[in-house]
Order: sequence, then C-alpha cells, then structure tokens
Amino acid sequence: NNSTDPQSQLCNGILTNISSTCPICGDGVVLGSEQCDDRNNKSGDGCSSLCIIEPGFVCPIAGDACVMPVCGDGNINGIEACDDQNNGSGDGCSSACTAETGFTCSGEPSSCVATCGDDLIVGSETCDLVYPGCVQC
Repeated sequence: NNSTDPQSQLCNGILTNISSTCPICGDGVVLGSEQCDDRNNKSGDGCSSLCIIEPGFVCPIAGDACVMPVCGDGNINGIEACDDQNNGSGDGCSSACTAETGFTCSGEPSSCVATCGDDLIVGSETCDLVYPGCVQC
C-alpha cells in the first residue's frame, strides 16, 4: 500500500511511532472501514470475514452478533420498508414488511394510510378523487 495517510501507513506496518488503534476484524471493535465486528472471522453469520455487513442482516450493537430483521416486531430494520407489528397483508404493510401499492407508511411501529388521489381504491377508501363524483377518499 502506497498510501501517505499516517493511519493507513501505521495499520499496514509502515509506521511504528504513532499511537493509534488499527481495525482488526474479529476483535469485537468496529474501527476504520469495518461495518461490523462480531468477534469472529466467519462469513454467513451476518458479519463477513472482512467485517462487512452481509445482505439481509442488521448489526444493531457494535461488537455483538448480527441478526436478520424480524418482520412483525414493529421495528424497521435491514430491507424492511415498514413494520406494523403484524404479519398480515392488505393493511398497507405486507407480510414481507414492504409498503403495499396504494399506501404510505411511516413510523415504528408503522402506521399505513391509503394514498388519496392515486387512482386506486384500497384500505378504507370508498372512492378516489380521480373519479367523477368522489369528493373525499
């Protein structure tokens, strides 16, 4: 590595007289370019052998194990777009924790409402403003 950055040089063994801490994947401490560090060098557990968060996992506490988000727990994690504390569909937030067509979701736990004026009749809507005679969704 030809980097002139003192931290990079120190961590690559070029400099020895600078007091600093270098990232060491597997030591349980997230430093530098590490996205996670679950105290091991094993891939497949959410934090790869290179200390990069693996797809589908979240690592909420630095130095602890990574976990797969649980759809239906009311917390939006990982690839979840919403989480309304249930595993049902048809209420705006699907059983896969994605916002359903015609709904807008926000908050934790998520609250989803039908989007008025989108040419769809979903949820509690009885009509949509794009239709003649509809004055309120």
